[in-house]
Amino acid sequence: MVGIRRRAEFTGTAMPVGNSVSIQRFAGPLAADAAEAGILLLQANAQRLARDARLLFHAKRHASAALLAASALNELARIPLLMEMFAAGKNRRPERGWQDFRKARQDFPWAVFNPGKSKTELAALVNMLAFVRANGNAVDCLGPGNWMDPERLIQPALVQELIAITERLCAGPADKAAVRAWIDTVRALPKDADGSRMLSDFHAALKEKGGLETEAALLRELRKNQPELR
Repeated sequence: MVGIRRRAEFTGTAMPVGNSVSIQRFAGPLAADAAEAGILLLQANAQRLARDARLLFHAKRHASAALLAASALNELARIPLLMEMFAAGKNRRPERGWQDFRKARQDFPWAVFNPGKSKTELAALVNMLAFVRANGNAVDCLGPGNWMDPERLIQPALVQELIAITERLCAGPADKAAVRAWIDTVRALPKDADGSRMLSDFHAALKEKGGLETEAALLRELRKNQPELR
């Protein structure tokens, strides 16, 4: 997604505690090289998850394959959050950014940075992700004696389409102009700006810049269809 060739290495601290391992996580500001290394790792992990999702699909493990594809897209959604933390610099405390980065689910409209995908395809992706996230992970009871089995509910056709879109998103280059607009937006915001304000100002910046009308329309549609982004 982002063409960065810097080699990334794990620099955290692993601390043995009994029979488990506790990892001390960083929560400070990010320099450019650290942000780039993180982006590279997120890309590589998303690609690995997409490959494994394809393998599970061929093994007819459809629900598990769908969850891995959703996890791959989750990694791509974290890339703009690293950009945001780097762009904000000393303008805001980094702790909130790291909390958002480490959420189990990411809803940032990262697809804005992939303008080669049609709005129809990306709208379908949003719907597929919502369905897989809600129904692909655990057995649930829908009524007396009526149990929901994720492996029977998640159909092969849906999984195949989800994996195919995921693979294309993992392989596609990012729109550098849209990335630049996002970084400029974050740098211009006050310290107390919330996520909704960031996305609103980002949408305005995309509309103002020449050549980014498609990205602006896509962000508007994604926010309309995902209440958590409003």
